[in-house]
Parts: sequence; C-alpha cells; structure tokens
Amino acid sequence: MPSVAGCDRGYGTVHVCVPAWFPDGVKATAKARWARPASHQYPGRLKATGSDPLRLDPDGGGFAC
Repeated sequence: MPSVAGCDRGYGTVHVCVPAWFPDGVKATAKARWARPASHQYPGRLKATGSDPLRLDPDGGGFAC
C-alpha cells in the first residue's frame, strides 16, 4: 500500500491514518511502534490490509497489534 500524506493505508479502513514513520527513539518492535498510535486514540486492533510494511502484525494473524 502506498504512503499518502505521511499515512500508511495498509491498516484499518480507508479513513484510518497510521503514521508512516516513527520518531527517533521508538524501537522497531510492533509493541513499541503501536504504543504511539494507541496513545493518540487509535482502536486496539486494526485489520492489516496490506503487506504490513510497518511490521505491526508480527504473528501474521491479519491484525495490527
């Protein structure tokens, strides 16, 4: 899925904008990467609809974190 306006559209519905990049200091683990969107009121789980470029679906179960 392409990144548009800083959003990775590979998660959730078309209206969900998961940040396509993470600030320095955020570890490259699904748990650490999901903590930032979760702190900004994202739902607990988002369907992974693309190729999981942010590696938020570590178990391959089809859901981000």
